Amino acid sequence: MGMRALAKLSIKKKLIAIQFVTACLVLLLASAAFVANDLRSFRSALVTSLSSTAQLMSESSTSALIFLDAESATETLAILHLESHVVNACTYDAAGDVFATYSKPGFESFTCPPPQADDHFFGDDYLSLFRGTVRGADRVGTIYLRSDLSQFREKVYEYAILAAAVLVAGLLLSLSLALMLQRAISRPVLNLVAATRNVSQTGDYERRVLA
Repeated sequence: MGMRALAKLSIKKKLIAIQFVTACLVLLLASAAFVANDLRSFRSALVTSLSSTAQLMSESSTSALIFLDAESATETLAILHLESHVVNACTYDAAGDVFATYSKPGFESFTCPPPQADDHFFGDDYLSLFRGTVRGADRVGTIYLRSDLSQFREKVYEYAILAAAVLVAGLLLSLSLALMLQRAISRPVLNLVAATRNVSQTGDYERRVLA
């Protein structure tokens, strides 16, 4: 609502509009903060879950890497078919060469990236994670996992629906309260305006202002 449009409204409607707009802003900020905080927590949970899977793959691949048993390493990665969100995985040997791979059906065209230090990266559609395979003080290889973000997109959609529902309900409630409370707020103001106008017209300064 522009300032010119607001200026044309009566005092009663101005009070309702101000209360409604204030409620809108408060609800929007609160909803945005709630959604942002929960999505941040959910992203962290995704990383923790993928890290746990990578740790399991790393521990299970140690012997295969030490004894250069590529078949065993491939069988270990094949267990990832139980993790529906992991679409690709790579095992690298100590020299950084690809030792074994896994691809979920439909994702076979994937090419393993160069191995990196332990870290994770969020892309537009995937979460990528590197974890070293260590035996004692020696790094004998690296595990790479690539997970889709369908869980995250579903959560964003759920939060958007929830936030919209809360926002609509809150705005309806605030509008109802504004309509009920405006009488208590606007009546004294309107009476004062009427008394002031009457005094200016009649010069009767003894006229009382009704509460």
